[in-house]
Amino acid sequence: MKHHFLILFFIIVSSQFLYTQELEKKTLYSLEVMISLNRTTVADENTHNRFGFGAGLYYPFFDQKRCNLVVGLEYNKNNMFFEYISAGKYSTKYNTTYNINNIGIPVCFRVNMGKKVFFFVEAGTFVDFAISRREKGMYHIIYFPYTTNSEMPDRPFDNKISFRTPDFGLQGGIGLRIPIHQKYEILIKGDYKWCITNLINNYYDSIRNKYWRFSVGFKTSFNLKKKKIYA
Repeated sequence: MKHHFLILFFIIVSSQFLYTQELEKKTLYSLEVMISLNRTTVADENTHNRFGFGAGLYYPFFDQKRCNLVVGLEYNKNNMFFEYISAGKYSTKYNTTYNINNIGIPVCFRVNMGKKVFFFVEAGTFVDFAISRREKGMYHIIYFPYTTNSEMPDRPFDNKISFRTPDFGLQGGIGLRIPIHQKYEILIKGDYKWCITNLINNYYDSIRNKYWRFSVGFKTSFNLKKKKIYA
């Protein structure tokens, strides 16, 4: 009888030991999806700011950590209106709208605060690549030497333009993460992008793509693979 108890005890202990050695590793991934309303902020009497829009996918490297690294892929469309802009020594463009369409890669450092609703602050950098940039307006041309017949009738134009690319810049913002489920959160964020690069080769004028964004979206977390590990 004593041997039966010893055998039973050995089986129970062995089973528990094997159970504790079998660990289930869960690899948790997160993805953020956001859309934005954009507004350029070029401070110039000659320039009128316009609204645009954007969308992006973002990957936080660490799940639910106070400090995180967020890398994204985003599209932004921005518009600016210029009353006058130089087109050369004897020509001028006026009433000109610039449409700038970029694909960008932002890299931001994020600090999270809070327990139930998370407040966060972001700062980082980005690089933008042009996919489509156009200008539309009116040309005013004067031929040299100037006479009363030198001025040609103004004519409209709608051109594809080649700005300098890529465009580098800095960005920063604040936002909220509102959990609605164990794996889902609502995201609300406001951020500002300040481009360092002068986008045009023009001695008289400069265009830097600076703009605010108000973004809303969601974050989802999921397990791609479960792997059993035996110690």
